[in-house]
This record gives sequence, structure tokens and C-alpha cells, in this order.
Amino acid sequence: MGTFRSLIEIGDSGLDRFEQVEAWVDTGATYSWFPQFLLLRLGHLPTYSRKFVTADGRTIERELGRVPIRLSGEVQHSLVVFGDDDSAPLPLLGAMTLEEFGLGADTGNHTLVPIPSNLLGFAEKE
Repeated sequence: MGTFRSLIEIGDSGLDRFEQVEAWVDTGATYSWFPQFLLLRLGHLPTYSRKFVTADGRTIERELGRVPIRLSGEVQHSLVVFGDDDSAPLPLLGAMTLEEFGLGADTGNHTLVPIPSNLLGFAEKE
């Protein structure tokens, strides 16, 4: 587990415009978490809510939705949390989004690196 900052791009709902933001890369966080005002400004609306347990043990409920994120020229629609506008100083890029892109965190060099995905339980027929 490790954290560092990286520039990412978040797209509007029509993929016409992307905004570059600095985000914490946090492999210990499951979901990506962006300030609600940013997501609403880009035209995104949450589609449902889910309960989360915070690092200090509290249970909170937050809304989620799929948002286009661009990393290294590739775009994926990732499931993200609509965070409180003042909940964190920077957006957070979590493990699920990294897995959707096939990326891992090189915490020593503070970069995102390609990683192979696992297909455990799958055997290709010869």
C-alpha cells in the first residue's frame, strides 16, 4: 500500500471535455473519490448510494456513479464516490479504477505502471 500524487483527467458526461486534476493514488482505497462539485460541474449525477466504513471506524453513506477517467490516453468509465466538497484536499484514485485500467502503483518512483490482470480459475483450451 502506498500513496503519491498523479495528474489524471475526468471527463464530462458526453466525453466532449476533460478536466485535468491532481489526485492521490491510494492503493489502500477501494473506490476513487472525487468532490461532488467537480462531478456535478461536468454533468454527472449519482445513480445510487452505498454505505462505507471510514478509517476511523465510522459508517457513512455516499452516492456513486460511473465517470469517464482518462489515464495515459485511455478512457474508462469508472465507479466513483461523490465525495463531500470539503472531505479531502485532493481527489483520490483508488484500487478499482487502477484495476480497470490495468495499472499498478510504483510507490518508489511515484508512477503508474502497467500490470497483468489475473484470470484465476480460467484455463484456455489448447
